[in-house]
Amino acid sequence: MSDLKSVVETVFGPNGWLKENGFRHTDVQLRYALSVCDAVEHSKQLHAIAADTGVGKTLAYLVVASLHNIINSKRVVVAAHSIELLRQMEKELPLVEEITRELMGTAPQLEVKIGRQHYIDPERVEMLLDRLKTDGACLTLRHTSFLEWAQKTSTSGTGLISEWLDKYGQLPNGVDMDAVCMTSYSNQSSNMASFFINQRTKESGVVLTTHAMVVSSAFSESLGDICDTSFIIDEGDKFDAAAALWGNVKTPLQRIASMAKQCLSDLKGKGVPSFKDIVSLALEFDEYLRTFDHGKDIYFEYAPVEVTNEIKSCTEQLLSAIEKALESTKEQLDNVPSYNEMKMLRDFMRTYQKNSFSIGLHFSEKKRNPALLRHFVKPAALVRKHIEQGANLVFTSATLRDLGTSRVSFSSLASTLLISEQEMGVKAVYSPESYGSLRFFVPTDDVPKPYKDGEVDLAWRGYVVETIKHAQKANRHVLVLASSYDEVEALKSRLGSAGFFHTKGESLNSLVDAWKISGGVLVSPAVWEGFSPRMDDGSQLYTAIVMTKLPYSVANDVKLGALSEMLASKGSHHSANAIYFKEMTQEAMKRFCQGVGRGVRAKTDKCDVYICDPRINHSIKLQKGFAKSLPVRFESNINEAVRFDGKDIVESKALELDALEGWV
Repeated sequence: MSDLKSVVETVFGPNGWLKENGFRHTDVQLRYALSVCDAVEHSKQLHAIAADTGVGKTLAYLVVASLHNIINSKRVVVAAHSIELLRQMEKELPLVEEITRELMGTAPQLEVKIGRQHYIDPERVEMLLDRLKTDGACLTLRHTSFLEWAQKTSTSGTGLISEWLDKYGQLPNGVDMDAVCMTSYSNQSSNMASFFINQRTKESGVVLTTHAMVVSSAFSESLGDICDTSFIIDEGDKFDAAAALWGNVKTPLQRIASMAKQCLSDLKGKGVPSFKDIVSLALEFDEYLRTFDHGKDIYFEYAPVEVTNEIKSCTEQLLSAIEKALESTKEQLDNVPSYNEMKMLRDFMRTYQKNSFSIGLHFSEKKRNPALLRHFVKPAALVRKHIEQGANLVFTSATLRDLGTSRVSFSSLASTLLISEQEMGVKAVYSPESYGSLRFFVPTDDVPKPYKDGEVDLAWRGYVVETIKHAQKANRHVLVLASSYDEVEALKSRLGSAGFFHTKGESLNSLVDAWKISGGVLVSPAVWEGFSPRMDDGSQLYTAIVMTKLPYSVANDVKLGALSEMLASKGSHHSANAIYFKEMTQEAMKRFCQGVGRGVRAKTDKCDVYICDPRINHSIKLQKGFAKSLPVRFESNINEAVRFDGKDIVESKALELDALEGWV
């Protein structure tokens, strides 16, 4: 047994540190922690460890990370899927440090690192407000207060945009995060909080961060030297989504025109023809691209050649004008924020020109403004990049394994990473024998499906509203897992002041604090995973969950088309539709499992789970698949779900499921 595993046993063992200090011991948490030890000390570089809700994996891998750094002198980076999950993880740090200091006499240097796009840039704030004023917008006291706050927090506060959102709510009208946060061209001295954290991160023995930062570290030194570093990636089944988001860059043509106008303004009347050319070219290009708007993103890989060539010709002209303008004004505008913005746009245009097979067009959701879209990062390439640099990657999650089957398999993860399961080192699945209790409610057969003729069925929406009201009568706190922010708005118009409604860009933390005190419903699409607030004394907060829809993602014709072409090129007889549906259902089942898991975070928790989507009843294979996605101890609960018609409890389903292990 290694020194690391020996010390970990003294923490999580039956008579270990946790038990001696009033915390609970579970055998499954000990076994999980020892598996993480095996992974970080393994000669192979890829590992997969699944752990269901109730295992206590967060504390386990944080303790292992801390001890591994002290005992083996190895750096560890722990990555969460989102900022919200990272904040939950941070709450465990005081206990982790106490354990490490008491057992080892010291603790590692630890840093929490998030991307610069979360830090405010006061210079960009000032530039944006000037631009809004020039465009005729009415600036209010809130805008002035925002600028004053930005200047203050960047020198003597956290420097984070979330500080404003938590204290004051939404950003002022006309202000969005992309326009006021730090970029690669921001002056480091404009936000000293960000600067000092960047410096400390490169020296820290243990770093807590997000998936997005792990992605960027493959191409930069944002996390320091990653050679011989162990990455513990929680919610590892969502790592591909972070890779896609990081590589999905959209630049609206109107933004290019706006920044060129700002540069002209900063030149204080000294006209530069190239900047004027940028404005006219960008606006003409904007009008031209609107003719291609058919309601969906366009990828040039699947577009007609003549269309691609015409658009690339336009981008070449625009890039040429930007290059000329920047070169001719370098001495006059160097390091002026607007000039730095134009350099960033130039860099984007350069990569856009080079990546002809992974670019396209995006149209904004409401105004349909066209933007150039670049998408080229794939999770497999990122993982390979880390491995080549000598990193060790441990993927872990409650839904990491293949769902819908009782066989332990990580084929979906292996497929995403373009490897075979045999290339993985440690592979394990852990689940507590008993942990909390759930009672499920599902619709009766006469409840309509969520969609009718491509639109949301208002009768179904009414059923959802009645279900929420029914749950609220029996429970002081009800959590509603919405499918989108649009659905939040729709439910808000029906439920009125009966709860708290999380809108896009709003701080979730402040809503939760108010919800704790007042009770009622909390409606949000951001609480499917990593959301587990409790009362101040540690007791259960909410005792009912309402899931509006089964969490299927929207079908993507581009992805389906690409899959069809790939199968055809290989002469495969497999159906692209069947494969694509299976992948979508796998993702939906993972999200479903995460959503249900919000209801039981401690052994004594009891929760009612209302599923408002009648599709859960209409196919025995589908229904069995979603049941199989849950930990074994909850399978029987969903199979014995109670029928609810929107007003009264009707009957138990009493379904007799066959012995199918799969569902497709």
